[in-house]
Amino acid sequence: MTADASNTSLAPLTDEEILSLLSPFCAHEHVALAVSGGPDSTALMIAARRLADLRADAPRMTVLTVDHGLRPEAAEEVALVQRQAQALGFSCTILRVQGLGAQASRIQERARRARYRLLGQWCFEHGAALATAHALEDQAETFLMRLARGSGIDGLSGMAAEGAVPFLEGFVPLLRPLLSVRRARLAATVKAAGLSWVEDPSNRDVRFERVRMRALLPQLEKAGLSAEAIARSMRRLQMVRYSMNRCLKEVMAGRFIHHADLGWGLLPCEAFHALDEALRVRFLAFVIRLYGHGQGASLADIERLGHGLQQRIENASLSAGGFTLGGAVVLLRRQNLIFGRETGRITDVLKLSPDMPHGVWDRRFDITFAGLKAPVEVRALGAVPLPERAGEEGHESLLKRPRAVPVEIWLSQPAVVWNAQIVALPAAGRILPQRPFETVFCRFVRKAEPDAAWGHDRYENWND
Repeated sequence: MTADASNTSLAPLTDEEILSLLSPFCAHEHVALAVSGGPDSTALMIAARRLADLRADAPRMTVLTVDHGLRPEAAEEVALVQRQAQALGFSCTILRVQGLGAQASRIQERARRARYRLLGQWCFEHGAALATAHALEDQAETFLMRLARGSGIDGLSGMAAEGAVPFLEGFVPLLRPLLSVRRARLAATVKAAGLSWVEDPSNRDVRFERVRMRALLPQLEKAGLSAEAIARSMRRLQMVRYSMNRCLKEVMAGRFIHHADLGWGLLPCEAFHALDEALRVRFLAFVIRLYGHGQGASLADIERLGHGLQQRIENASLSAGGFTLGGAVVLLRRQNLIFGRETGRITDVLKLSPDMPHGVWDRRFDITFAGLKAPVEVRALGAVPLPERAGEEGHESLLKRPRAVPVEIWLSQPAVVWNAQIVALPAAGRILPQRPFETVFCRFVRKAEPDAAWGHDRYENWND
């Protein structure tokens, strides 16, 4: 349903404020506005229109709206967004989520992930930054939700105004220009423009954690804990997070070795032992996301892993053995910690053909075939049945493991299968003469160093 903006004593955004808040847009050639039709995102669309009118160097802007298919009204709501966007002079693309209603559990979380996958994919394909309309209260609600979970500095520092989110082969720039603005002012901005907005009934459903936290904010305000005060603390925590990431980057640059070919890393045990607890946990969080399934792990589990590794090192229990967490494996080998992908957790089978010779396998390797003449599959070497690993001339040299590479790492690499035989290990640069392609290119796609805004317990990867 739609609702006209309610009366409010708070003023709409001024042109000066819009120029200041949306100035980061002008660093990009193309910005996609994520608009749900609610008051916040409608205000973002109005502010973007003013930016385009006021600055000659404003970027090209496109409106994206998502139909999750969860409510009958959704089709009319995205149609309203499209009409309003077009009235403001923007082109509008409607993205539709498929099959989300099959399960009732964790529906908001699944809807969010599906939404951002669609938005991220569109932005990546069209070379656009993504702008969202998160407001001041969203930041405060996020803080309370993460405080309830016992989050660390990453969770409590909340959302950043500017960032970059990993997405397959690269990054999608992310802009949140309205984090310092209260929702009431955004609603006033919509009202001043003579537009209406849609009300999502889930925003009043107390079954959802964010709705419950939203109800707490007025009570906290009365007690003297305002959304502005929470946001100030979050900004200060962000500064600490940036400093910790710089320290982590320096530590990794000095002792950590990243093998980009097969996607694994090594750190001397003495270097790990020398880190203080906070940096040990941060380092483990980074390498687990770097080499694991990409979704990371909980802070509590990472802390337990760090404690277990530290005990083994202190007790000189450095015999062959290891741990698994978040789809990653951590091995102790000859005074070194070795990090890589847990082979038993790899389920991805990438099917490629002459019509589609390129894809990303296991969210880790970008694989492209040149001159592909027949369908092939890409699977984990360790997941290929033994009869398919041997038998043809040349397979013995193809599959022979280099002594410097642990077995667990070797088996986690991509293997190209054709006619029930492995014909290439592209990450290792090995190809058999009998193959249905000219050559194959393989690249580890994840960034092997933390940037300033990196934080392990924020949901950053839209491919999960």
